[in-house]
Amino acid sequence: MNHDLGIRSMNPARIIDEHSPAYIPISDEQAAETCLAWPVAERRAAQWLEENRAALDSSNAYIEDHGLPLAPFRNF
Repeated sequence: MNHDLGIRSMNPARIIDEHSPAYIPISDEQAAETCLAWPVAERRAAQWLEENRAALDSSNAYIEDHGLPLAPFRNF
């Protein structure tokens, strides 16, 4: 049985055994792109919430005042 972990570079994808179901063969560029994508996505989500805060607050206030519009038809 070969226990070589496949560590040939600093690529985090190669730390897991290449025969493991968790192994994802990605390049260093793909790993870097993935690592950079999370902060960008988080910032976009925060920006969206900020831009739509008034609409969300309005919808929440309506539901607090009037309840859910289709509540009488709920079976649970």
